[in-house]
Amino acid sequence: MSKKIGFSTDTNFLYSPNELYKKGFLENTEIFIDYISDFNKTKSNNTLTYFMPEIVISELEEQKRNYFLQQYTSFEEKYNSILYGLNGKLPKNNIDSYINSEKAKYKNKFKILNLNYNKKIFK
Repeated sequence: MSKKIGFSTDTNFLYSPNELYKKGFLENTEIFIDYISDFNKTKSNNTLTYFMPEIVISELEEQKRNYFLQQYTSFEEKYNSILYGLNGKLPKNNIDSYINSEKAKYKNKFKILNLNYNKKIFK
C-alpha cells in the first residue's frame, strides 16, 4: 500500500541571518527539494511532497528585502559622503525584481499552501 507523505518547514528553520546576504532567500529549501527527488526515485511505494506555506515565503522575502534595504541605505549614505570625488551614478535599488525572479525560479519546486491568516496578527 503506497502512502503520500508531506512535510513543511517553518520560517525560522529556513532563515539563516549569516547567509542572507550571500544567497537567495529560498536557497535553503534546496536540501529538501534534492531529498524529495532522491526519495521519489527509490523503489519505495511512498511519495514525498514538500509543502511551503505562502506565509513562510512572504516572511523570508520580507527578511531579505529588509536586509538589502538596510545595506543599500548604508551604502548610499557612504556613497553620497564621497560623491564629490566620484564619476558616475549609484546603481538603483532593484531588490523587488530580484525577489520576484527568485520566487519564479522556485514556484514549481514545492507545493505552495495558501493558508488563511489574519494580516493584523501577521504584522
